[in-house]
Amino acid sequence: MNSSNDVKKINVKDIPETKQVMLKNEDLERKFYMDMREIYFKADKECGYRASRFMQMIADKGGVDTAKKLVTKEGGTEGFEKLWQYKRLDLSVEALVLNDVYKSLFSDEVRDICRQRLKEYGFIT
Repeated sequence: MNSSNDVKKINVKDIPETKQVMLKNEDLERKFYMDMREIYFKADKECGYRASRFMQMIADKGGVDTAKKLVTKEGGTEGFEKLWQYKRLDLSVEALVLNDVYKSLFSDEVRDICRQRLKEYGFIT
């Protein structure tokens, strides 16, 4: 059995910079995943819109890959249309992708698609 004295402690300065970036990206991806789940629960609770396929995609592909797939879908998604009808595009994947916190997770192209779609629907100017 190891005692706490046997545990080697390392300083973050000892971790190569590339590993630090990977750790930060993993944390950011995890946060994005949790925020994707949160928009599902809010849409369910506040609008009565239960997007079960959305939740399944998140579970299967993760938050970032799900967002990329949904955002780049030709013609948009049914979920986006539903949220627009409820006047809740703040709960859309597109709005979440545009959050500056997540800028490093998405290409400029994906972010531009989100921005353009939200402009088309009058959510942003």
